[in-house]
Amino acid sequence: MARILIAWELGGGFGHILRYKTLITHLLDQGHRVCFAARDLASVRQVLAEQRLTLVQAPISLRNSGPVAEPIENYAYILHNTGFNDPCGLSARLQAWQFIYNSVQPDLVIFDHCPTGLLAARHYSFATLQCGNGFTTPPEISPFPALRESAAGPKALLKFEQRVLANANEALKACGADRLDRLQDLLRTDRTLLLTLEALDRYGDRERGEYIGPVFADHHGKPVNWSVGRQPRVFGYLKNTKSLPTLVATMKNQPAKTVIYAPEVGQKDKDRFGGGGIRFIDTPASLPASIRDCRFVINNGNLGTVLMALLTGVPLLLLPDTLEQYLNARCVEKLGAALIAGKQSDPGTISNHVQRLLEDDSYMKQARRFASEHRDFEPGQPTLCLIEAVDGLLQTRS
Repeated sequence: MARILIAWELGGGFGHILRYKTLITHLLDQGHRVCFAARDLASVRQVLAEQRLTLVQAPISLRNSGPVAEPIENYAYILHNTGFNDPCGLSARLQAWQFIYNSVQPDLVIFDHCPTGLLAARHYSFATLQCGNGFTTPPEISPFPALRESAAGPKALLKFEQRVLANANEALKACGADRLDRLQDLLRTDRTLLLTLEALDRYGDRERGEYIGPVFADHHGKPVNWSVGRQPRVFGYLKNTKSLPTLVATMKNQPAKTVIYAPEVGQKDKDRFGGGGIRFIDTPASLPASIRDCRFVINNGNLGTVLMALLTGVPLLLLPDTLEQYLNARCVEKLGAALIAGKQSDPGTISNHVQRLLEDDSYMKQARRFASEHRDFEPGQPTLCLIEAVDGLLQTRS
């Protein structure tokens, strides 16, 4: 019997949990013990309510101890803004992770967007596996690659990286641990699995890391009940962002049937926005079945939804709300399979994008080309790769 710890520190959403659901079932069926150190315990309990696993709160930064570094230029800025700007707080969280490791005594730790946990794990002998979507697992080159096309040059990036490294080493010294030579060294694990496709990896061209593809959530929802008619179909899976009212107003003026799943939108707003070809649904729909015959999909740029649409051969209108979503959107835009409406987009821009997606077949052609190039992708294969990686690492420790 082995002990496996899943460590999740940064980021939000069920994706950080759902990707491990089948793996956890497999491990428990094998008689192993699983502990989940989670950023959001309530969400883990909600998703994994029937699983016999131990839960513990992941040490996370709860205070802002200095100015936020903006704009975010590369991964060092992400570290800085999530607690690596405060050596005192960082050392406390390192000690908390050490306590978890000493208490759980894991044979294997799976890291999911967990830089502080990785930093604390450097002097332990357990096996290590890092899982991420590309954005959370940058290449181990110095300085970290730029995330923005207008980012500062390499010298400026390296200078900032050295500041973050100094903070990390000060925290390590306070814990009695050896210093890091490079900030990139905290990302070194026995194996790194990239839960994306290379075409959607903002970094690309890596020396380390294995592309296994996205682990899609279980789609137990029902397909959308599209009413009979020849009007083009549009499906939206959206957050309640500032651009939503403008988008809805635009779609009402189009000869299309639009169904939107927006769980953060209240019923009053749904009643106000609905009608005129717009229909809101209250429960998740089976995405693959619902979008198969759509003209395009509207989304904020979540990697899972974006990849599902592309693998189905459907283009997208993307309204990114975060840097990660914007980077995903830019990758799809470069493929010619999407248009982007940013946070500050005016009604005219959104209307123009909608018209182009409805009338210009080139976006559909590029999306179908992507689907054809990846026609061998099997949705269940990434989970099998994850299970095989975990089993393999456990065997090396037995």
